[in-house]
Amino acid sequence: MNNVAIIGDTGLIGSSLKKLIKTKHNYNSNNIDLFNPNMTKSITSEIDKIIFLAGDPKIFYYNDKPSLCLKNNYELIKNIIRNEISYFIFLSTVCVYSEISNFSNNRMLGWNNISTFYGISKLLAEYEIKLHVKNYCILRLSTPFGPRMTKGPLFDLIQNKESYVSLSSEYSFLHINDITNAIKHVLNNKITGCYNLTSNKSTSLKSLLKKESSINIISNNCVKYDSDNVSLVETGWHQEVDVRDWITDQKLTI
Repeated sequence: MNNVAIIGDTGLIGSSLKKLIKTKHNYNSNNIDLFNPNMTKSITSEIDKIIFLAGDPKIFYYNDKPSLCLKNNYELIKNIIRNEISYFIFLSTVCVYSEISNFSNNRMLGWNNISTFYGISKLLAEYEIKLHVKNYCILRLSTPFGPRMTKGPLFDLIQNKESYVSLSSEYSFLHINDITNAIKHVLNNKITGCYNLTSNKSTSLKSLLKKESSINIISNNCVKYDSDNVSLVETGWHQEVDVRDWITDQKLTI
C-alpha cells in the first residue's frame, strides 16, 4: 500500500493502524505541518489515498476555546484536501449529531450540548471534505477503548476508580481493533459515503462495575451516546470485541 498515507500515526488509533496497514508514508506533527499552505510539498507524488486521523479529541477541553478548537480540528484539513487525492478517509465523530443520544432515529446534524465546539469543528471538516474531495469515506467514531488508552470514561473507572459522569451514563464503546479493522475494510473496498463507526449497542457504566461503592463520583451529569452501525455492517464490517468481554479477558477489576 505504498500509495497510501496515514496522517496522525502516533495516537491510540494511528499507532495501531500502521501495524495493520503497512505503508512507508506515516505522518505526524514531527514530519508535516498541516497548517502550512505549502505542506503538500511534503507529500510524495505517489500518494493518492489518505487516511486522516489527525486532530485533537479532547472534547471538554474546548468548551470555552472555540477558535482553538476550530483550528485544531477543522482548519488543519484545508491544505491537505487541496492536493490531488483519489480517495480520502476521515475519522470524524458521532458528536456531529444534534442528538447524540438518539441519532439512530434523528439524523439531524449540528450543535449539541455535550460536545459543543468539538462536534461543530468536526462537522465543518466533513463539509470541507465533501466540497473538495470526490471519493471520500467519513467514519463517525463513538467511544474508543483498548489496552493503550490514556483517557476516557472506561480509563477513569479502571485506572483511577473515579467517574466524571453519573454511572447511569451510557457509551458506545468500540475496541481499537474493531476501529482499525473498519478503516482497513473501507480502504480495501474503497467504500464511499458517511458511516457511523460505533458498537452494536450502548453500555452503561453501572453495568461494568462489580461494586458501585468502589467508584468516586466526581459529577452526576448523565451522558448518553446512541449506537447505530447498521449502514457500515451492511458493507461487510462487524464488531468483534464487546467491552464487557474485554474487561473479563483482561482480568480487570472495577
